[in-house]
Amino acid sequence: MRKLWIIAFLPLMACATEEAPVDQSAVNAAQQAWFACLKTKAVSEDDGRSDAGTVAMAVKGLCEPQYRQMWALTGLAARADRVRSYDPMTVALEEQKQEQFQLQLATDAVLLARRRK
Repeated sequence: MRKLWIIAFLPLMACATEEAPVDQSAVNAAQQAWFACLKTKAVSEDDGRSDAGTVAMAVKGLCEPQYRQMWALTGLAARADRVRSYDPMTVALEEQKQEQFQLQLATDAVLLARRRK
């Protein structure tokens, strides 16, 4: 009986979770702001002696607001909040992937800045 109730209300749940349209130009601008932050902070925070990964962790944290802005504009943040209530494990894995992605790009920015010196 419980499965029948869930199946009956799935179409209504789908209507309630319709995605808002994404402003791609705003997403692109936010992405460029994040990239610019990574580049700028990689240069300003790197002492040239520390491990690139260590510097990248600092750069990642300093550019977190720009990343969160970009993430919010894509609509993925709202979708993740909805999924979190249904499947916290999936959201945790996705957040881990996002952390790794941010750290990889921050590391790339540090290494690129070092090559340009």
